[in-house]
Amino acid sequence: MAVIDNSTYLDFTAYGRSSPNATVQQAFDLKEVHVAPTGVGINVAITLDRANDPTDLLAGTWAERQSTLASMTSAELWKTYGTCASTYEAVTDYLTTNGYTILGDDRALGNYVSSAESRTIWVQLDPTQFQALFDTQLMLAGPINDYDFLYWNGDLSLPDEIADYLDGLWFDAGYGPNAVNQAGTASATLDQKSQSIGNSTTTYNGLTPQQIAELYNFPLDGQAVQTGVIGFVEPGIGTKIPGSTSFQDELDIYLAMIGRTGTGLVYTQGADGQAYNSDDGGERSLDIGVGAAVNPNSTIIAYTGSGKRGFAESTTYTGYQSAIWESGAGVPGGATPSVISSSWGDNQNPSPDSPFHRAYSQLFVDAALRNQTVLTALGDGGSGNETSSGLTSISSPHASPYGLLVGGTSVSTGVTAASDTTLTTMVSAAANGDLQTIWQLMGAGLKSAPQNVGDLSVFVETVWNTYNVEGQHIGSTNKIFEAGYLVNSTTSGGVDTTQGTPSYQAAFGLSPTTVDTGLTGRGAPDIAADAGGN
Repeated sequence: MAVIDNSTYLDFTAYGRSSPNATVQQAFDLKEVHVAPTGVGINVAITLDRANDPTDLLAGTWAERQSTLASMTSAELWKTYGTCASTYEAVTDYLTTNGYTILGDDRALGNYVSSAESRTIWVQLDPTQFQALFDTQLMLAGPINDYDFLYWNGDLSLPDEIADYLDGLWFDAGYGPNAVNQAGTASATLDQKSQSIGNSTTTYNGLTPQQIAELYNFPLDGQAVQTGVIGFVEPGIGTKIPGSTSFQDELDIYLAMIGRTGTGLVYTQGADGQAYNSDDGGERSLDIGVGAAVNPNSTIIAYTGSGKRGFAESTTYTGYQSAIWESGAGVPGGATPSVISSSWGDNQNPSPDSPFHRAYSQLFVDAALRNQTVLTALGDGGSGNETSSGLTSISSPHASPYGLLVGGTSVSTGVTAASDTTLTTMVSAAANGDLQTIWQLMGAGLKSAPQNVGDLSVFVETVWNTYNVEGQHIGSTNKIFEAGYLVNSTTSGGVDTTQGTPSYQAAFGLSPTTVDTGLTGRGAPDIAADAGGN
């Protein structure tokens, strides 16, 4: 057996969250653990080496890359940048000969993509098979009949016959620990009241998605042109809704209410594995509702990922993989999306030098090779990203250089700015013709003279941050959102120190640096748009 470096369960889940040398039991404060019994199991993606390295292609200019990709058929592209057919055959032959179940064809076991093109072989493992394949026991955290999650101790290993082919791993399961304090005794005294300007209006200004698009100067009205296929990663829930009506019926009612019509329809990947819960349902409906309102003629595909059948757990990873490699059931021509959007992230935070991080990062390379633009919500938990380490935190597996990280802003129109006490000085200065203030506002979205700004034009755009301090209590200025630093009340952002500063940031004169460790890296988010606040 060959040991896989940096493949502990904490390498899979707990980068930046656990103490060095902590055990799984210590990191998760586990009171009860068991060897996994018969009847439980886990699904794993084994990703294989590429036949050729695409780094030079992707490092070239946009025109060079487009020219090369246009000159290749799909078969040629993936023969070149997928895994070798002989490699895929060697690993699948070993696994099937030794009694392992390869996933992908039997949808009752989960909706998975296994292919030479995707360099991926999904395998179903019971506890005995897990130990045979990885040379360590599969463990169970919590009561044996109502456990919390499955894990393992130490590094994994693979049989010598297939170890050299390994590029990465991903388990369709996982549970991240609460972070330990890594800031020592450092503390900060917060100012009272609003923690950011431009989030405290008392005037509700409900705009439709297409009206918000107008605020951003979208060049075309999506209702008047044919727009392309859009994929939304909606892991586990897909288009599932309660009751007897369909998601399409409900979407049509919503679009009619806001005055939108179009030819676009919503399709679903993995509908047989989707399951409804109200928390995920609200986020899903927000995603697709906004997308359909702005692009009512677009085909929209909701990607469920692996779903909830068999041992499948529908991690966001599987939603991305499905969006990159699959269409939805019934989509005309089997079309796949040119744009992929995800509001979701996985709870795991893999170490940058782990096989788990490698597998995730290569998904985005596949998307780039397929000419897909991937936009991922950076998060809505502030610079700490809803962790309690006391340090800044970026969710590293989603921070690929081949994807766009999206943050949140608060857009104040003339109406909402007028009733926001944090903007009183700015509103007054602009109204009195203060040129420095007006110049600053022009850089933040102002498009007309301040006295002409109404309810459908931007006065100022600021960071979405609704935190509000009253004495010792952290609340929210916007009661739509919950309060506190461990819930969704502000955009995430910071510096991903696991990668270098990208050229487009350096060329702009930026050197993003963390305030806690002084390290440089990729500043995030890349782009931002209206998310809440005013």
